[in-house]
Amino acid sequence: TDVGRVLDLIVKRARALVEAKTLLVLLRKGGRLAVVAQAGVVGPEVERLTIPVEDAAFQAAMQGRVAQHLGRGSPPSEARLRERMGAEAALVVPLLFRGRAVGALVALDREAGGTEFDDEDLRLLQSFAASAAMAVATAQSVESERLQQRVEIGERERERWARDLHDETLQGLAAIRISLATALQSDAPDRAE
Repeated sequence: TDVGRVLDLIVKRARALVEAKTLLVLLRKGGRLAVVAQAGVVGPEVERLTIPVEDAAFQAAMQGRVAQHLGRGSPPSEARLRERMGAEAALVVPLLFRGRAVGALVALDREAGGTEFDDEDLRLLQSFAASAAMAVATAQSVESERLQQRVEIGERERERWARDLHDETLQGLAAIRISLATALQSDAPDRAE
């Protein structure tokens, strides 16, 4: 249920499934897609890469929920991901969870048998993406629940400390008040002390 571990498994297995040189997992963060996992031939510039959801190549995958097969003749996207990676071909497959695209798998160039992906690669990656989206959503949900539980435990502990401090302080003040009242009512010579 660890999100990082789930993403690592997804990126490695998807890459092996379609024999891609590079595979990226992008997740939606606001109006952008951020690279959250990568496998294969990846440069350091990809780690911090974010792509607008409105990018032509990704918009059809994310909003239209349709996988994209980008070959040599395809127009470059605004993010120019293929060009940045030096790739000739790409598959962009949405990660769909409950009818909503939460991210995308991007496969760049095949390792064996030429750089182009075929229709079978696209079908395989689409099938895999359905399970991957469920795994990511489940892991994120568990992580969110754990965080919520930690916050609730911390809040209960803070309340307990506040109650203990409050009760002990009130008891101490009450004891001092009783001692002072007794001393004031006393006629003993050491009353001032």
